[in-house]
Amino acid sequence: MSDEPKPKRAKKPAAEFTPEQARDAVLAKLRAAGAKGAGSFVASGAAPAKRAAIEQALAVLENEGAIAADRRKAKPKYIFAPTPDSVRARIDGLIEAKHPQLLSVANLTGSLLQPELEYLRSAVDGLAGERRLIRLRRGKTELLAHAASLRRELGDAFDAPESVAPISAGLPPVAVEVQPEAIREAYRTIASHTGLPAVRISALHRAVDLPLGDLQRWLVNEYQQGRAVLSFGDWSLADEATRAAAVEVGGERYLLVRLPP
Repeated sequence: MSDEPKPKRAKKPAAEFTPEQARDAVLAKLRAAGAKGAGSFVASGAAPAKRAAIEQALAVLENEGAIAADRRKAKPKYIFAPTPDSVRARIDGLIEAKHPQLLSVANLTGSLLQPELEYLRSAVDGLAGERRLIRLRRGKTELLAHAASLRRELGDAFDAPESVAPISAGLPPVAVEVQPEAIREAYRTIASHTGLPAVRISALHRAVDLPLGDLQRWLVNEYQQGRAVLSFGDWSLADEATRAAAVEVGGERYLLVRLPP
């Protein structure tokens, strides 16, 4: 038997990390991070080529307007590009989570990422106009309370706004039994895929085995009970199916819904 050492096998070159893989990795990371955003997309020991591909994907996605960056610190933090509706839903959730503590606009500023601040004031004004938030004042400071949480606690002593239409207004009678948890599970699946808390009502309808009228009726009821957040969405950009699924309350039509846990 020969004592000669066996030649070492040449290592296979590492598989190329493609731009498509980098893009998918960035979007997956952002979906997992949710509203808090993500600042790191590769491990510290990642190959330079992979790191470069990720940085390129971030630059392309930001240039496309799909994502946005908070650069107030040395290391940027990325989120899906905010919209007026996503910021409205975010603020509503923040104030609900802090209830019964009252928050000021300054408190909200510290809780939002830089790209979201553009929509902060209009979001607060919109939520207050919908009676989702209640404005209070202490000295010169405006404080915000979560209306739906107060309504749940105070019951009949805190009436829903008169502008909110009755649950049955304009909707057909219930045809089948509604399964709330099935609807909420479908909502969570859609929200996890899109990375946004507010989902299209039309998408939710496609995901549940329920007539559209019954789903709309249920959503209005959840809204009036403070268990759902309706958002306008962009009517001008919505297709026919998205508009057809809109929920109408108090003369306003809503394309999006958020179902807090």
